[in-house]
Amino acid sequence: MFIRNILSAVVAIAACTSITPVDASAASPSLTANNFESTIADGATFVKFYSPDCQHSQKLAPTWEWLAIEHKDWQRTKGFKFAEVDCLEQGDLCENYDIVTYPTMQLFYKGKSVTRYNARRTNEKLSEFIAAQAAEYINAPANLDRKEVGEVKINALGKVVALDEESYDRRTEFGPWLVEYYAPWCGHCKALAPIYEELAMALKGKVNVAKVDCTVNESICPLPSSQSLLSTLRTSGVVRMFPLSFLTMPTPSPRSLPPLKSNPKSFTNRSTSTLLLIPSLSANSLPRSLL
Repeated sequence: MFIRNILSAVVAIAACTSITPVDASAASPSLTANNFESTIADGATFVKFYSPDCQHSQKLAPTWEWLAIEHKDWQRTKGFKFAEVDCLEQGDLCENYDIVTYPTMQLFYKGKSVTRYNARRTNEKLSEFIAAQAAEYINAPANLDRKEVGEVKINALGKVVALDEESYDRRTEFGPWLVEYYAPWCGHCKALAPIYEELAMALKGKVNVAKVDCTVNESICPLPSSQSLLSTLRTSGVVRMFPLSFLTMPTPSPRSLPPLKSNPKSFTNRSTSTLLLIPSLSANSLPRSLL
């Protein structure tokens, strides 16, 4: 009986050791100069550049493996994936991306480097980082049931996000969002900027806070539903009154909120989300339930 138990344990260990490397390899494939650019060209890719001889790289290895396997479904549901590069084998590739220390963890979105991870290399800190980045660069397939996407972090970093024509639809689908539509030349917009940054931190984890530059993103700047306001706010398709701030709620169940200022106007954007105009914005003007 004792020998049988020992043999069962050995078989179980052998099975685990044979499966785990395969899972890790699939969850975080090793890239070369031949497939690096094609791999990072699609969606968001979190890449570990490492040296197998480096003690810090060796220490990170089990954490990285756990991270990649734990979130392996994100490539299908969020458009977020993991990969790694052995800089001893791919020295020229690492040099091309200015990798001078090991390990270096770098996030790419659609082929471009967007940020490097510089915090502590723990499961907790790395999990927080990738959750925030997966929300920022989310690209859920249109035909995917939104329940499968899972949790999408709300304003995880407590900062104002710049939305553009590429990111607007894919990000605001997962709300709620407070969006300021502004112009860089607008004096009122400039005055609002520091207040808006403070507000974003106050709404950390509760409401996403964003801004849209209407001088370069005309197609996503909102049209008022009231024709009487149309001539006031828009001329030749360009929003002229700045800043405009809206609170968007995900459909199909928009929540009604208490007035933020006297007589706020209702608007709808090109999707079906409900928005509210906030003529002048401050932290005190928001419902306390949001703060």
